Amino acid sequence: MKRKILFTIMALMTVLFLPSCEDNEPNATRAGIIAEDFVREKVISSSDLEYDVVGVDETDYQTYHVVANIKTMNGFGNMVPRKVSVRLKYLAGDWTDKESWMCTNVMFLDESTGNVE
Repeated sequence: MKRKILFTIMALMTVLFLPSCEDNEPNATRAGIIAEDFVREKVISSSDLEYDVVGVDETDYQTYHVVANIKTMNGFGNMVPRKVSVRLKYLAGDWTDKESWMCTNVMFLDESTGNVE
């Protein structure tokens, strides 16, 4: 009986205290999410941007290379599919805050023409 009570108390403490620990560390998924913010800064119409992560590689400690397929409006008002490459470095702080990241490169590939911007 004492073991059941002790086990119940330990289980309850685990359930109560584990959710309070916030995981604020970056990872590949989070890098893919935050990369969209940097892409939005570079396109003509960010409100029309369609963004789909293709892959993320951790190239160094808390440094990421994100590749995404996007559709964005060009200068003629047409939605154009492109591929984008974003290189990011996590600095510190809340991973959801764009200021916690340094974007070192954003490159666009227009697959229809082969042009890289």
